[in-house]
Amino acid sequence: MNTERLHAIAFEIKADIEQLQVVQLLQELTTYLQNMVNQPQQPSHQQNLSNVRNNLIENLSKSRINSFSPAWSQAIEEIGLSEYLGANLSNKINAIFNENRITPQVAQQEILKLHTKETEILTNLTSLINSFTYIGIGKEELNPGEGEVGILLPREYIDNRFDKLAKEFKELNSILMVLSEVGTGTAEHFELRQLSTTDPLVTLGASLAALSTIAVVIKPIISAYKEILEVRVLHAKLAEMKVQKKRLQGVEEHAEEIMEKAIEKIKTELIASTPIADEGRKNELSNALSIALRKLANRIDRGFNIEVRVEPIETDEESEEKESEDIKNIKAIEGAMKEMKFMNIDGKPILHLPESKDDD
Repeated sequence: MNTERLHAIAFEIKADIEQLQVVQLLQELTTYLQNMVNQPQQPSHQQNLSNVRNNLIENLSKSRINSFSPAWSQAIEEIGLSEYLGANLSNKINAIFNENRITPQVAQQEILKLHTKETEILTNLTSLINSFTYIGIGKEELNPGEGEVGILLPREYIDNRFDKLAKEFKELNSILMVLSEVGTGTAEHFELRQLSTTDPLVTLGASLAALSTIAVVIKPIISAYKEILEVRVLHAKLAEMKVQKKRLQGVEEHAEEIMEKAIEKIKTELIASTPIADEGRKNELSNALSIALRKLANRIDRGFNIEVRVEPIETDEESEEKESEDIKNIKAIEGAMKEMKFMNIDGKPILHLPESKDDD
């Protein structure tokens, strides 16, 4: 993760904790639980506790963390804060109360630990943000109506070699250009925004129409791949049992059949909605799109992660009624990415879809 992204994520987490009054409400929970321990016959303590708990749970349901993009959500997991934010923190609090309904003293101790942890998080994030600001490191930010696509490449895929990385960038560019032409009518050149190297992550800028097409494509591929994951686990277990390759091939073919059906559906819908009128070019793009979608599916099977981020445009009621193309594209992107999460995939790849006409 680069420092600009870390700065932006830290800033958003700090703002979220402060706006939702997480530390303050956890402190109040601790106080009312202690009051119940000291004065168990006083009904007002139970009512106060219930009110504060409900307020905190409601606040956490509105947390901006809950709608973070897959890449940002993964980054929060990597720095070890995921369980202390948003819906995850809400689940943690509910679990404490559910497990200690008749033992408020134990619940008080557990909530006190959470309060201490949230205070530490807020203190350290404040210090981190101040340090970034002091040394002039900016935040990774998008302007309203601006978007980007991020592609995370697993190092093992490129064998940690620069020549393979360069070749893969060329492949990814060809995939994205096909998608952009199908979606917008023009093969766009994607702008290089950022390049991180811990695990190669390239962030690219493009038009909202192109980004919308990418998001709409990635969502059903991921959905189909989630079906394949069970098949992949079965395939791995059979391989460990030294099952013959001939029999394993049947499992692989089943997984590939699931993905091919999804790809054909995506292709049909995209070609039907493309703004390109020339039938000859549409036929060419149909063939190119099949290959591009197979390449994407194969790469997701090998640990690639792809996300599209967008910053919404502030609108009034009148403009929402008219709903410009930009707003439609933004809604399409948000709708697609909301249901997606990065997948940590174990075992060996199972998809070997053809990536050229000669392979068909």
